[in-house]
Amino acid sequence: MLKNGRLSTRVGLGFFCILSIACVLGVFAAYQMSIVKEAAVAMALEHVPAVKAANDIERSAFLTVDAAREYIFRGVESQRAVAEENLVEVVSHLREASRIAEEQGNTELRASLEQATERATDYDRHLRETRADIDAMNEIKALFIEVADEYQRACRAFLSSQLQQLDGEIKTVTGYIDSKNSGALASKDTASIAGEIEVLRGRSRKAELGNKLVEIGNQVRGETWESIAMNEPERMAAAQALFTGVNAHLDELQSLCRDESDLERLEECRVAGATLNESMTRFMEHWRARETRDEERQIAAQAVLETARAAALLSIEKIGATATTTSAQLSRNVARLFAGLTAGAVVALLLAVLITSGIARPLEEITRVARLASLGETGHVPACEVGGEVGELAAVFKDMSVFLDDVSAKGRLIAEGDFSVEIAPRSDKDSLGMALAEMTVRLRAVATVAAKVAAGDFSTAIRITHERDQLGRSINDMIERLRHVAEESRSRD
Repeated sequence: MLKNGRLSTRVGLGFFCILSIACVLGVFAAYQMSIVKEAAVAMALEHVPAVKAANDIERSAFLTVDAAREYIFRGVESQRAVAEENLVEVVSHLREASRIAEEQGNTELRASLEQATERATDYDRHLRETRADIDAMNEIKALFIEVADEYQRACRAFLSSQLQQLDGEIKTVTGYIDSKNSGALASKDTASIAGEIEVLRGRSRKAELGNKLVEIGNQVRGETWESIAMNEPERMAAAQALFTGVNAHLDELQSLCRDESDLERLEECRVAGATLNESMTRFMEHWRARETRDEERQIAAQAVLETARAAALLSIEKIGATATTTSAQLSRNVARLFAGLTAGAVVALLLAVLITSGIARPLEEITRVARLASLGETGHVPACEVGGEVGELAAVFKDMSVFLDDVSAKGRLIAEGDFSVEIAPRSDKDSLGMALAEMTVRLRAVATVAAKVAAGDFSTAIRITHERDQLGRSINDMIERLRHVAEESRSRD
């Protein structure tokens, strides 16, 4: 069919095959890309929102923890509101992630997110309790300054009174020693002098113990503020342990003092010291509670972060699996499309070969015959058997070659002088055939006239049909001269 069919049919069939292959490949590519699109839409609508929600949870949780630390350990009050706002966002993102997990039917992830929501609620409770601890600690710190000042004032007052009394007693003893009345000194009761010296020793001991009370107070206050600044509760506990020495010194002083005013000052020191110790104890209780709640907050925050990471990793794994599957599918589709294009190219090449082989070779043969005919070699016909337009063209060339060969043969006979040849035009438009037929008739008429002239009949003439008929005029002129010659010859005779 491809070889002998019509050219338009073969070309149309070839284009139809190529178009069919292109349509099949296009439909296949569209179908495969629709699968890829469905996977991409699934990632965009199912997995990506879950990853975003998990990332929002983790980001808000980190911001909450950082703001809470700034508020708790550095005392930045503005960060408390930031921590509370971020914590609200954490709960909101957890609920959003739980909703997504419910839509996806992931009961395990939803249960984990609900537990994380409970941990976030625990974190909020611990944060509020920590706020109460911090407020109490701030109040105690303000009270601690007053109590520490009161303790120092009482101890310094006692020390000052002891130093004043010590100074008077020293002057009394030295007065005895510097007295110029040696008789009076000699007569002075030795036991009284010894008693004054003993009182001086006791007073010196009281002043020494009072100074120790002041030093302990300074040390306790300095260690306390440094422990708060460095966030070292153990250091405050060690400073508070110094009050054991305070009470021991106060007990010893109470045993040494007999003056009511000294005893009153000692009682003031004891009360101020007890108040300071109590404030430190209360501060330490809130501090340790804050530390415990900080650990509990960290546990709750870690649970929320781990849940967020687990949710993100789960969604990322699903995205990775979907992406891997989609990528593999795309690779397979590309390979299939490439194979289809290759097959289409091969089919197109085969069709081109089949189509052109039925056209090129016959056209080459027809061209060869036409070239020979153009050189005057008639009698050659295209040696090809083909159908369609090319076959018709070959048949036409074959008829033309036969016609030219026939005309050539008759022309050769005419050239040899045989004017009896009959040339019949093949149609009313056969200008060559009609011209040759007219030429043959004309030559036959010339031959007849020439025969009569040769027989001595000079009365004949050739009918001139065209002004360009030089042969006819020339023969007529020749006949006319021959007639004159014949007439002159007869007249001489």
